[in-house]
Order: sequence, then structure tokens, then C-alpha cells
Amino acid sequence: MRHKIAMAAVVVLLALAGMTFTRAAAPAGTAAGAGQTKWEYKTLNHFHPAPNAKGQYIDDEGVAECNQLGAEGWEMVNAIPMGSGMQFYFKRPK
Repeated sequence: MRHKIAMAAVVVLLALAGMTFTRAAAPAGTAAGAGQTKWEYKTLNHFHPAPNAKGQYIDDEGVAECNQLGAEGWEMVNAIPMGSGMQFYFKRPK
């Protein structure tokens, strides 16, 4: 039960971090045909940290990584639980 709560807390935390992402407009010349955008994709595997003294699973490192990707124009499009961690999927226009 604790593991599920911890995983949910990390997902919520990263979702909140994802809200700070700004959706980048597709640069000129990226259309492949009539209005189709070409995308590039990236995955990030991140494992849960140990709980702090209050029993909270605060993942500052994971949030910082996601914020950095957002600053580089990557948009988080999915997050999937994976063993003792999460796998995050990002995309951005080429």
C-alpha cells in the first residue's frame, strides 16, 4: 500500500512539474506535407527515492530533470509505472 501511495505521490509531483512546461510552437519548415509536424521523442527512466524522515517521497532530482527537458522544448506526454520507478515519455517538434 505504501508503495502505491509513494508512486502516486511521485506521479502527482511530476504532473505538477509538467504544468510548468510551455508548449513550443512548431518552428517554420517542420511541416511534412499539408500541416503535418515531424516529432522527435525521448524517454526518461527514473527510480523512486527513499522516503525522507517524514515518510515523504520527495523527488527533487526527478522534478529538476523534467523541468530541464521542458526548458529545452520537450513536452511530457505520458508517464508509466515501471518496477520501482517511472518511465516518462516526451516529444517536441523537430
